[in-house]
Amino acid sequence: MKSRVVLKAVTISLMIASVLMIVTTVVLNQSGLYPFDVMGYHMGAGFLFLGVIPMHVYMMRQKLKKLSEQMVSLASMGEITSSCASQLLPNALHTKSLGEFCRFLGLDTIAIRDKLHHEHIMVIDMEEAIETIASKNRTDAMKIFSIMLQKEPMKTSSHELYSGKLIFAA
Repeated sequence: MKSRVVLKAVTISLMIASVLMIVTTVVLNQSGLYPFDVMGYHMGAGFLFLGVIPMHVYMMRQKLKKLSEQMVSLASMGEITSSCASQLLPNALHTKSLGEFCRFLGLDTIAIRDKLHHEHIMVIDMEEAIETIASKNRTDAMKIFSIMLQKEPMKTSSHELYSGKLIFAA
């Protein structure tokens, strides 16, 4: 992992250095202060840049693949899909109703409605789509998901929690 980070840093540094050398030699050429031996630096920087690009493309292939898929989706007026693992479940459940989501996760619908009401999100119909509820409440579905999945704090007295024995709570 560390070697990959170092390789990326070296690759980017070489690309920046070669571009700066190319720009410098072009400026020297335009100003008339271009001796013949600087031509070698210009050509060397160009070849260095061309040599580093394939390595850079290889290291960034996953990001380039994702970017090209998004560009194709954008050009074809399709929906841009996300392969991010943290977005798969919420994206799949946006069109589901609140009741379906609660049944899917085994959550108490009354407790969820109260929890959302406490956060100023009004739910009239539990069979309404989560996206619709979010738009009516001027929020996003991710906020609704996070509110629904928040763990309730323990409501036990300190006497019940400690009775002279060591208790480990998860």
